[in-house]
Parts: sequence; C-alpha cells; structure tokens
Amino acid sequence: MSGDGGPKQIPRGGFAAWQSRRLAAHVDANLAGKIAIKDLAASLGISVGHFCRAFKRTFGMPARIWIRQRRIELAQGLMLTTSASLSEIALSCGMSDQSHFTRSFRRIVGEVPSSWRQTRHGAIEERVTELAYPGRR
Repeated sequence: MSGDGGPKQIPRGGFAAWQSRRLAAHVDANLAGKIAIKDLAASLGISVGHFCRAFKRTFGMPARIWIRQRRIELAQGLMLTTSASLSEIALSCGMSDQSHFTRSFRRIVGEVPSSWRQTRHGAIEERVTELAYPGRR
C-alpha cells in the first residue's frame, strides 16, 4: 500500500532515509566551506563510486549539482533578508568569487542575482506598504 503515510520506499541502490537526512544536514551545515564528495562518502563508510551512484538514485541528480543548488537556495534567502553585497553573499555560500556565483545562479535560476534580488526586493517593499497602509494605491 503506497501513499498511506507508511515508510517511504528506498530507491533500489539508493540511500536509506537516515543516510539522506545525515547527508542533507552535513551539507547544509557546511555550505560556506568546501564540501568534498570523498568526505561525504567517508561519512557513510562507502566508496566514492558507490556514493555517487546511490546519491543520484536518491536525489535524482549528481551530488555536486545538488550541493550547488543548496548554495543558491541559501544565497536567495540571504539576498532577501540581508543587505549584504552579492560578493559577500557569494563567499558566505561557498562560491569562490562573485563571477562564479553569478554563473551558477544564472544556470540554476535563469537570471542574474542582481536582477533577481531587485525584482523580489521591490515586490517585498510593495507588500509591506500594502500591509502597513491598506487601501492605498
């Protein structure tokens, strides 16, 4: 019986739920620094080859791409909640520099970070104004 809220099925050759959670927690805690695939594999006591195959089966993409996406998600949160410069955000998300960040961001999100931030920042300001002054337009 699938879909009844029971245990999720582990993809054949993939990670168990506890392994997936451990990996996600480790990656999220270390996004600002270098994350080596060999270290992730070692944390589960498996070879790099086995790790890469199991990761792709479990997460649907290679580990390096998944990690890059997690870095971009962190950057998006920082871009919306801080006034830090894009270069500061890039470094705090583990990117080597702002141009690396911009290339990765554009590849994943589809636009450059500065325009993404400006568009969302404007929308947030409009929403705050609407909430503070209902009925004004």
